[in-house]
Formats: sequence, C-alpha cells, structure tokens
Amino acid sequence: LFLLLFAFDPILHSSMHGGRMDTMAASLSLFSVVLFLENRVKGNSILYFISGCSGALAILTTPRSGFLLIPVALMLFVSWVKTKNLKSFSNGLVWSAPILILYLFWFFHAFGNLEIFSLFYQQTNEYLQVKFYVPKFQLPLIALSVLISLIGIYKNGLKFFNELNTICFSTILLFYLLVNDTGAYSIFIILYYYLIICNNTTLLFSKKRIASIVVVVILFCLNIGVFVLKNYVLLKDFQGRN
Repeated sequence: LFLLLFAFDPILHSSMHGGRMDTMAASLSLFSVVLFLENRVKGNSILYFISGCSGALAILTTPRSGFLLIPVALMLFVSWVKTKNLKSFSNGLVWSAPILILYLFWFFHAFGNLEIFSLFYQQTNEYLQVKFYVPKFQLPLIALSVLISLIGIYKNGLKFFNELNTICFSTILLFYLLVNDTGAYSIFIILYYYLIICNNTTLLFSKKRIASIVVVVILFCLNIGVFVLKNYVLLKDFQGRN
C-alpha cells in the first residue's frame, strides 16, 4: 500500500526527473529508520549496524539528509538514559559507529582540514533556514495525514505516539524548522507523511475496510491526477523540449 501510493507521488517523480541525489538519500535514510524500528524488539546488533551503515550512506550521498537521522539518535539516547544499562549503550554505539567512522573518512579524504571543511559548510547556510514552504500539490497529502492523526489521537490518546509516529512527526517538524525548502527538498519528508497515513489507516480502520479503502482511493486518485496531468504537459511540449 505504501509503495503503491508513493510510486505515483508527484514530488517523487519531480525529484527523479531532475536526477537529484536527494531521492537516493531519502530512500537510504528511510531504510535505516525502518530497520531500526523493526529491530527494537529483537535488539540484534548486526541489524543496528546495518541500519547505521544505511544512514551513513544517506549522509555521504548528500549531507542535507543528516537531519533525518536525528530522531533515531535521540530515541537511542533517551533509551539509554531511561535504562542506564550496557545493552542500550552498545546498541547506540553500534548504530552510530558506522555513521561517525564513514563520515570522518570522507572528511579527511574530501577536505583534509577543518578550514576547508568549514568553508564547505558555510555554503549550506541557504539550506538551513526556516521558510515553511509547502508545494500546493502536497497540501492534500498533508491534510489527509493531519486528519488521520487527529482521529488516532482522539481514539487512542497518548498511545497514538508510538515509536513510528514519534519519528515521523519529529522528522517532519525538524524539516520545517531547519530546511529552507523551495519544493525540491520535500522528497525528504513525503515518505513520512505516507507512513503516517498507511500505518495508522490500517490500525484505526482495521474493522472498517470501507473507510480504509476511501482514504487510499482519495490519495491514489490525487496522485494519479497530478501524474497524468504532468506527463500530458511534458508530451505536449515534447517537440519544444527535444
């Protein structure tokens, strides 16, 4: 369901059409987050390591994606503070080690010293600004995720804020607080809007399939509509673009 809806998302296609590295970074970050959450019960060190490696590859693809891993890092830190046991500490270390090691390797290879490194990151000042820009065709997706969330909070109270929802909301909030988006960087967070909708629709309307189907059909039709319209415009102007 998640993949079906996301496959026709207009922002995804815009990012892929532009050949932006953000699509790859967002996918690697999402894999890191999902694997982290799936492994919370098992506590398998190898899976934590793979999750960390995926997060490291996302940052190496583009440092802009670094904020996507902050909620996971905070969750690991809070878990260690609450339990104060060696297992929680080792889990955090195993997850963060590949990120720190690979990033340090890239730092010495690409920059060599702190002066060049700081000059590079001064260029990101335009990226790290509060702008709170939302593309118009993203509004239905946001509105639907807000509606689903409000229903979930109404039905379940604070229990609604499980680890998945907490990471999704935290990531979206960090995006709007930190990123100066012009529409191109929205690829980083639309994945989390879809997760909120798909996961909570399944949980909230498990006994009401019609409600689940209505939610999916609405979003699917909106995505298909924008997808078809955009490709129609591209084909119509094909000669001029060729």
